Amino acid sequence: MDVFIRVDASFEIGQGHVMRCLTLASSLKEQGLTSTFICREHPGNLCDFIEGHGYAVNRLPATKLSLSLDEESHHNSWLGATWIEDAAQTTSVIAQASVCPKWLVVDHYALDVLWESSLRALTRRIMVIDDLADRPHDADLLLDQNLFFNMGERYTDLVKANCTQLLGPNYALLRQEFIDARTNLRLRDGLIRRILIFFGGSDPTDETSKALDAIVFLNIPNVVIDIVVGATNPRKESLAKRCAGLPNVLIHNQVNCMGALMANADLSLGAGGSATWERCATGLPSLVISVADNQVSIAEGVDRMKAHHYLGTSSKVTARMLAAAIIDLQKTPVALQEMSKAALTLVDGYGVRRVAASLKDIS
Repeated sequence: MDVFIRVDASFEIGQGHVMRCLTLASSLKEQGLTSTFICREHPGNLCDFIEGHGYAVNRLPATKLSLSLDEESHHNSWLGATWIEDAAQTTSVIAQASVCPKWLVVDHYALDVLWESSLRALTRRIMVIDDLADRPHDADLLLDQNLFFNMGERYTDLVKANCTQLLGPNYALLRQEFIDARTNLRLRDGLIRRILIFFGGSDPTDETSKALDAIVFLNIPNVVIDIVVGATNPRKESLAKRCAGLPNVLIHNQVNCMGALMANADLSLGAGGSATWERCATGLPSLVISVADNQVSIAEGVDRMKAHHYLGTSSKVTARMLAAAIIDLQKTPVALQEMSKAALTLVDGYGVRRVAASLKDIS
């Protein structure tokens, strides 16, 4: 086995970590490297989804974990075990492989240098995917695909000097569909005929309902609304019932055509997570709400680049605020055109190929 990938999804974690790791695995496959996933069976996991894409999944058992307040504040509750237990379980999985893997890829906010160092002897290289920069890592390669004003300095004291750092949206892990959508992208004229609503796979703060409230308030039957909900969204059935009674509102479940939906839309209402780079790659103007603390800096940074308009945190943004922002953009089509141009400049869609090439070169 060439690559093991330790990553989780759940109702709390969301789908983004798994989705970007699947994108990486697909690109590594093109380089001739085989990937196997190691995932814990949290409620809302994507193990079946990963297997449906042709990858083996080694499943770690779901358990309840009691943590101190300090531990909870560092995402440790997301692991579903102590780091020592998780390391032992992961070690058991990798030890069963017939050969030493070339890479162990780790994408998990609950894991750090202690876990990584304990696995060091079982793999040739370790890659860490992170965007928090809040803990040290034992990594040969670190990827942070997000935009920060001090990108080159964030990990200086958190990784060894010989660790290769791939930093910024130039390395965003985007699927081939976004490259395809960008290649055939139409020139946007700034008019809003179609709006895409997507707040992540699980949408824990239910921003989708908030966005729907804004659409109902606006009463714009001449605008088509596409709503995407993920497989781990606990409200997907109630959202589907609500959408059924609204004119020109289409709901899509766990789609595999997000690139096309973004290319066809004139405006997006979305969260500040990894979908930010998908929207940028397709030049989609966006109104953005952060639904997690780690999204705030990213959303603010992209706003400063004028590649989207950041409204604020989920606790502060209301449906009326969303509606007002849409009205403002309807009045200023030039602003939408400029936003689209800025987004396209920020992300070209080829980041995953750059990352996969780096892994192959280093190994």
